[in-house]
Amino acid sequence: MEDLTTFIAAESSQVFTYENIARNLSITDDTVREYLDYLESVFLVSREQFYSKSRAKRIRKQDKIYLNNVGLRNVLINILNEQLFADDKELGKIAEILVHDHSKRLFCFDYVKPEVFYWKNKSGKEVDVVVEVHNKAIPIEVKYKNNISSDDLKGINSFILEKKGSLGLVITKDIIDKKEKLIFIPLWMFLLLC
Repeated sequence: MEDLTTFIAAESSQVFTYENIARNLSITDDTVREYLDYLESVFLVSREQFYSKSRAKRIRKQDKIYLNNVGLRNVLINILNEQLFADDKELGKIAEILVHDHSKRLFCFDYVKPEVFYWKNKSGKEVDVVVEVHNKAIPIEVKYKNNISSDDLKGINSFILEKKGSLGLVITKDIIDKKEKLIFIPLWMFLLLC
């Protein structure tokens, strides 16, 4: 269980297969599934399915996995130090984990737990988090930086166009803005929303 938790910490916010985890840890697929169910039942780990209205398509695609506690994640993979704040790639992963976890609470209405997904188009452009609330999909892209190019937004723009969405959120480092159907909001402000 400890090795699995550490593996998830290292791979948090990535697409995974049960077979790959089992092979890396030298255990069976069934054991991986059982342990993940235990970790999910105590809210330490969560999984995101691919966003699609088709249940069959969701099942066929790989899931994303998250270790919900970023402090524990950083300790387990030994990056809880001053160098962390200079590593933009790691800060981006941490931001995505925080957004994923916060989205589950932020969009909880009338005691209905929202479903949280990820999405990827055929050319490989991704939306980090898609929250479905009352049959409406809200795409959220995490770009924890201040220089965001149009290429960085291809995934979320593609999602809005394909799914005929009304708006999307882009979580940034410090940018507050609105451009067309995208609302740019800093991570700290997003985390204050309840």
